[in-house]
Amino acid sequence: MPFDPPPAAPPALSDKDRHRLETHLELIRQWNDAVGLVSERDSGLLWERHVLDSLAVVPHISKQGRHLDAGSGGGFPAIPVAVLRPSLEVTLVERSQRKSAFLRHAAFELDLPNVSVVCRDLRQFSPIRRFDTATARGIAPPVAAWRMLRPLLAESGRLLVHHAGDIPAEIEGGALIATRSAGRGRLSEIERRAKS
Repeated sequence: MPFDPPPAAPPALSDKDRHRLETHLELIRQWNDAVGLVSERDSGLLWERHVLDSLAVVPHISKQGRHLDAGSGGGFPAIPVAVLRPSLEVTLVERSQRKSAFLRHAAFELDLPNVSVVCRDLRQFSPIRRFDTATARGIAPPVAAWRMLRPLLAESGRLLVHHAGDIPAEIEGGALIATRSAGRGRLSEIERRAKS
């Protein structure tokens, strides 16, 4: 199984990008009590536990194309991806109406015209066009997340999934490309393959 290629360097942040990411965190703090975006124990460690994990996926996502973030919650990794990939169409799918309202508000406040928010259960989401890449963080174990997201990916589309533990090298309809250390866990990249 491919494991631990040298980690890609996190992208350098301009002052504007850093300000937007810090504004995102401030919005989370303002909305968290009412909406439950992050756990209480994480509320003081948002940069370390959420932003840095999110930045780890950015080097593995094209600057253009279509990206899907599944179960977006508080916007990780989708909002940092959208900030650092302004030419990328980023679709956030979140089933909670309150969290979806937060995500729409955050996209507006951060001036992210490349973001669209869909309030729907992922299993009922059927886009017109498939996505080049997708991210999943905490929605399900990696293989289960793959099963949900594979039909939404274009041929050779890739899923980037944060997880702990191991996942198999061969997965139905896909193959594990790489697994890297990322923050408190691992970041695995799974590519969609044609059925043989």
